[in-house]
Amino acid sequence: MVLDASGNIYTGSTNKIRKIDAVTGLISTVAGNGSSGETGDGGPATNATLTGIPKSLSIDAFGNLYIVTNDATKVRMVNAATGIINTVAGGGTATVDGVAATTESLPNISACVLDPSGNLYISEQTRGRIFMVNKTNGLINTIAGGGSYIWTNDSIPALSYSLEIGMANNMYVDAVRKNMIFSVCSTKVKEFSLPVLSGSTIVSSSGNFSVFNTDLCSGPGSIFSTTTYTSGQGVKTYFGDGTIDSGAIVPGITGGIDTCTHVYYSTGAYSVRNILYLGASPVDSINYIYNYVFCRPFPLAYFFDGNSNCIKDSGENFNYNPIQTEVDSNGTILDTVSATCGLNYYAYGNPGDIYTFKAIPISGHFAVTCPSIGGIKDTLEASGSYPVKYFALNCTSGSNFDLQLFTSFIVGRHMMRGDIIVDNTYCYPETAVLTMQISPKFGYSSAYPLPTSVSGNTITWNIGWLSSDMSFPNHFYVEGTTSGGYYTPGDTIMDNFTIDPVIGDMNPADNTCIRIDTVKAGFDPNYMSVQPSSCIPSGTAPTQLQYTIDFENTGNDTAHNIYVMDTLSSLLDPKTIKLVSASGQMLVSQMSDMAHENIIKFNFPGINLLDSSHHNNCTGLVIFNINTIAGITDGSKIWNHAGIFFDDNPVVMTNYVDVVKNCANAYTPVISKSVPVQIYPNPAISELIIKADKDAFSTYTIYDIFGRNLIQNQIKETTSTVDIAHLPVGVYYLTLSGITGTHTEKFVKL
Repeated sequence: MVLDASGNIYTGSTNKIRKIDAVTGLISTVAGNGSSGETGDGGPATNATLTGIPKSLSIDAFGNLYIVTNDATKVRMVNAATGIINTVAGGGTATVDGVAATTESLPNISACVLDPSGNLYISEQTRGRIFMVNKTNGLINTIAGGGSYIWTNDSIPALSYSLEIGMANNMYVDAVRKNMIFSVCSTKVKEFSLPVLSGSTIVSSSGNFSVFNTDLCSGPGSIFSTTTYTSGQGVKTYFGDGTIDSGAIVPGITGGIDTCTHVYYSTGAYSVRNILYLGASPVDSINYIYNYVFCRPFPLAYFFDGNSNCIKDSGENFNYNPIQTEVDSNGTILDTVSATCGLNYYAYGNPGDIYTFKAIPISGHFAVTCPSIGGIKDTLEASGSYPVKYFALNCTSGSNFDLQLFTSFIVGRHMMRGDIIVDNTYCYPETAVLTMQISPKFGYSSAYPLPTSVSGNTITWNIGWLSSDMSFPNHFYVEGTTSGGYYTPGDTIMDNFTIDPVIGDMNPADNTCIRIDTVKAGFDPNYMSVQPSSCIPSGTAPTQLQYTIDFENTGNDTAHNIYVMDTLSSLLDPKTIKLVSASGQMLVSQMSDMAHENIIKFNFPGINLLDSSHHNNCTGLVIFNINTIAGITDGSKIWNHAGIFFDDNPVVMTNYVDVVKNCANAYTPVISKSVPVQIYPNPAISELIIKADKDAFSTYTIYDIFGRNLIQNQIKETTSTVDIAHLPVGVYYLTLSGITGTHTEKFVKL
């Protein structure tokens, strides 16, 4: 059995895992349906099959439960937040280090345990080894066993031991000493230093000397610190691969400091020794194992090859429409990644591993002409740089067009501002007209580019021709202001947008947009929003969310390079990310941090946003879709926010946006059409007219989107006029009741 941080007890019974609640004493099943087997990954753990009584249970700092059943070939994890079970190690055929843990062969697992950082340690008897699964990237490596020395030897590297005579049924991680303690037979207990990962700080036994290691993909970047600075201090580092580095300690804010970087050329566990010197005399030292996983970023770019020579020439435009790239490593498909202009793909493995990238265009829009067969191949190499490799695109024949628009607005108490992106996803050029009906609560103030015409609250731009092989989409910035007083936070406003022509458009649904935004007490122009907002429906199926990240240069100088780092909730599936649009040339990277959180980076190199005095020319945005994971429990909150980096300035954090699974107060009535009813105008401003049979219906009720009863009255005539001037702008439901039942219609209040 095992206990979590709250004192709840988890224990095994045949084909099940049970939980005893520390507060109530009640017992419940958390995994297993009572049948024997190893099925059910990706679904609720209580629906999965488990084999026999578990050999090992372990819980990490986040409450996730790790299970080794009597099948003993896999480690499976029950996610504490979602209750979903998945295999995290074993079940594969690989017998080498540095691969995904789920592809490794682990034929006879004895036990598993976790360290405070969430790294998973597995003892396996048949191969006589202890493995570590790196929480950052999910790769597995041997950290003990596999050597030739027998159990009686001491003071040798753990990798030199032969553990095939037995196996560690008992393992313990000492969080203070950062050591692994385990036994193979009852007569002896062994201890060795655990591998050190990026983001780890190691302190000497005296406490006067420490090192912090960060991962630079090629190897560690080390920061050495002393509690006090003395002239003549220096650090010598033995990296465990035959190389040595020396550096001088210089005064820091407190104590002394030195930094160094190192390149490792293959995956492995390296024995590192840092020695602190005062003059020529060693005064302190730190010894540890650095667990390195070989990694290199492969840069890719996508462009329209105007002269069909397969070379990105000056003047040829980058692609700005979303495109998928399939990633294959040594014959196994790993990912399908969404990008626009380019992609930096972080490839993990060992020198000699071959990665293949295949661009997948949207059918009917354009074609990949170079490379024509097999995609782009690249090999992980021990040294050297990786230049950008290009996919050349060409337009397909035909006269189809697909105009689309995307909007992002934020509303304050006395002003509103926002961006409109307009493009054509097909190559055939089409002239376009953009029209915005700004909310009656605001008047037009300014826009960039200048509109073709402004008539009251109607703003029009004659754009000219649009085509998917342009340099980038058309980007419009708009501001509106109130005519008098301030609005109350929580009020809503609605704007309408249309891009014409609609007739002949391949997908007219994305030619129009109705935005309903909430007035905020104050707002930062570096902002995140999500649709649907606030609430998503109940059920086990994934739900697609659309995130928009706006950024604005509020400084007094041009911002030359901007990138956005978005750390995703564990309830979002990073493999489902689909780029929708961006306001400029953008490169995409996906990575993980030390907490095993997924990060997506949107890089806008050379964007050159003017300073805040050029208010209309200092904004940008990115829009992407992503699915939630399956099986989220009702009431779970899906959070998100992002960091925006303007050149070398400190990060600017956006607001938090939350979406809740199955909000209890959401109101979604069935819209019925059984009895003829007319309501108009729709949208309405001050009055709503209802035409209905007064003998069939006796009353009408107007509800808001939360199901609150706002207006109720009797129906006495065939035509009823309802005063709705006092209602805030938004979406409402009208329900008529009578002898034939009820009838519901939806309408919009401007």
